[in-house]
Amino acid sequence: MVLEDEINHLAQKLERLRRGSRDKQIELKKSSNFDKQASLLQKKLEKIGEDTDELKVIETKKTCRDQESFISNGKFNNVQVDVLKRKMEDLSKGTLLERMREECRSMLSTPATSSVRTATLANLDSTLQEQNQCSGHCKAIIRRITEQVKAEKDQWSQMQEMLNQVREEMEELQVSREFWKDQALESESQIQSLQSSVEEWKEKAMAHESKVKKKGQGSVSPPDEMEKHVLICRVKEKKNHNLVLHARDVRSRRREISIDELQQEQQQQQQKLHTQIKTIEKIQRLPFREIGNHLHK
Repeated sequence: MVLEDEINHLAQKLERLRRGSRDKQIELKKSSNFDKQASLLQKKLEKIGEDTDELKVIETKKTCRDQESFISNGKFNNVQVDVLKRKMEDLSKGTLLERMREECRSMLSTPATSSVRTATLANLDSTLQEQNQCSGHCKAIIRRITEQVKAEKDQWSQMQEMLNQVREEMEELQVSREFWKDQALESESQIQSLQSSVEEWKEKAMAHESKVKKKGQGSVSPPDEMEKHVLICRVKEKKNHNLVLHARDVRSRRREISIDELQQEQQQQQQKLHTQIKTIEKIQRLPFREIGNHLHK
């Protein structure tokens, strides 16, 4: 009798174990289905956080269709249908993300949930928070990069304008140099013509003196006329000599003035360019190095 009772007791335990294993398999299937839905909701929440309002509407409609299919299968009740309808209403108010979090918490806090579902919700919240923080940090970095790139672009445009201005001033200096060079050549030609005229007058004076000497040997001319003629020749020669000296002085002065002006203008342009380059070097920064330091901080 005792053996039969023990055998019956063991048989009952085996039956209970079989039933328990079946129930666990059913619960595992349900939990796996729920986990799949939770992962889908997580992906959709991530897409909602990144996409535009139109994509949010499309994804929410798909979510509603999926949830309605589960409702038709008998896996959700009427209260959860109302929750999904409220999501569409909250979309226009901009509170869809918070409502989705609250609804996921309420769905996962039912008695049928397990530790796996709780972990899924925690992972979902942590992932969303990390993504929000990362997106905000990335936006700040991108904004900083765009601002610094814009500043660098403005600096390069200013430098280009300065270089164009310096180029124009150098062209003006070249034009003035050519002008003064032409003036120097013209003055040289005038000096040569004056020298040739002086030589001609010298030859004429010498010829006239020789004629006078010949006439003086034959017949004595009055001294007044001879002296007068000599004085006239000397005055003319002196005038020509003064003209030559004046032309030489003008040429030398022009050369000195042109050389001094060119040197002064070139020195001024070099000083301007040097100061402009120094200011540009002071203004220039390294945006990506500063951003790297900011990230390390």
